[in-house]
Amino acid sequence: MLQDNNSHGGVAGHTRPILMLLFCTLALYPATGEIKTATKSAEDTCTTVKQARHLRDVAMGTIETAITAIASNLAGSVKLRILAAAAVGSKSTALNLQATALSQGALDGIKTLQANFKKITDGAAALNTIDATAIALDVIGGTTLQKIDPKAAADYSTPTNNGLTFTMKSEHSACMGEAGAPKAEKQGEQKGASDYDQITIVTVATKPKTTEAGGALSICSKSSAPGAASGAACNGDGTNIGIVGGKIYEIMTKKVKRAGQDGDSKYTTDALTATDYPSKAQYDQMLETVRQMLQGAREISQNVKQESWTTSGDRKVDKTLVSKVLKGETGSADAPDTNPLVEELYKRLYGTDGTQLKKDLENNCKTFKPGKAAIGDGDKALDSINDPEELYKAETYYTLKNFIDDEEQKKKDQASSSCSIKTDKPEKTAKTADECKK
Repeated sequence: MLQDNNSHGGVAGHTRPILMLLFCTLALYPATGEIKTATKSAEDTCTTVKQARHLRDVAMGTIETAITAIASNLAGSVKLRILAAAAVGSKSTALNLQATALSQGALDGIKTLQANFKKITDGAAALNTIDATAIALDVIGGTTLQKIDPKAAADYSTPTNNGLTFTMKSEHSACMGEAGAPKAEKQGEQKGASDYDQITIVTVATKPKTTEAGGALSICSKSSAPGAASGAACNGDGTNIGIVGGKIYEIMTKKVKRAGQDGDSKYTTDALTATDYPSKAQYDQMLETVRQMLQGAREISQNVKQESWTTSGDRKVDKTLVSKVLKGETGSADAPDTNPLVEELYKRLYGTDGTQLKKDLENNCKTFKPGKAAIGDGDKALDSINDPEELYKAETYYTLKNFIDDEEQKKKDQASSSCSIKTDKPEKTAKTADECKK
């Protein structure tokens, strides 16, 4: 038997909630473009922030793209099963096989998405940390020790005069310029061919101790009258003491890249020193998560594809599988006693030249209208229906209709059989046509 008409309803019931879940998930993440890091390095904290956010959105966008493809393929498989339930004979079987193939593609997509979803979300979280770190350092980088002009040592004996003053100032807010507009990007060198997945990170370190008289963040001793605390005037042998102010932190952008082109090659952080914060160990951990995110996003992008259900007629059931259906587990499509049977079945399913189902799908089936009784709208073509509820109703309607029609036909066949003359029992006369109607 080439088809099991009783199998449609169960699939419809299971597909409906899956489709609803997938369609509802589509709004979570924005779809974005190719999965690659910025083509140029960042020269400041704010450009680093923008690049990190873009890379995060690109990776997360692959989830949305995959969900769109899976939902479309599942919906397409339902449409094919609706047509199969409305068709008869070999066409119904061929359509069911197409639906199965499209469902397999959707299920493979779900499997790929499941295997990589956490990699992507964890990597996005790591980029959020890199992003937040850069924003915080953009503000912290402005922390300044205020100067104290030299004065007599005795003046510091008063508690109100001996404190140090620090300021932390961001004129507009982190990574914002005048009038609330984002700061302009500052990009550096073009990424080279061997700069695999290069990204820019931000670190902070305390300013090194000055070795010059009157240098920033130093004590100024002057023998002359009190005055400004800076430069050569701070000769170190005077009785007037002051503080040379300045910014106490050094904010740096550093480029990091993966060691090789292979997806398993890790990021190298040799540019970081022991005085940098976040530390090399912290960045190694975050960048490894980013690497796995990129690997997962690329795997999804390469393997989860959307197919049009109306052009899926090129998919044909594997001939080896057909031979096993015909001859059991040892069946071979090339065997002399099996090959003709396989080819004959192929002709019945796909037409003499193998393109009939494809032509039907592209030219006729997509204009099929389920009808008002099925979905409440007699003018809506099946190709335009994507709502899970309407697809569920249409498949359920034609599955039940198919079942009822089959049962009615069985009753007619039984009635016809009971009215035939049985030659092995001549003593019983055949029923008249009027009796068969009763």
